[in-house]
Amino acid sequence: MKLGSLIYHRGPYSDHVGVLLYVNYAGGTVRVYDTVEQEEVWFVASECSIISEEKYEQHRARIEYEVKSGDFRRLRDAHIRRNAK
Repeated sequence: MKLGSLIYHRGPYSDHVGVLLYVNYAGGTVRVYDTVEQEEVWFVASECSIISEEKYEQHRARIEYEVKSGDFRRLRDAHIRRNAK
């Protein structure tokens, strides 16, 4: 992972997009500036992926809509399906 890369993190309750700030190789974590929430957050590196600027814009628009509207049904349904096994 390269500092400044655009990052997508799909979490169990919410998704995040942002810019990679720091990689903690020993701990397997990354620090990302979440551009929707406008704060620095830590994620497990293996749960993150580097994305193109086009994908970043698509994810950001969807996540902003979910945050503003409170419509997290897609994530809630995915979480239920994953844990139903």
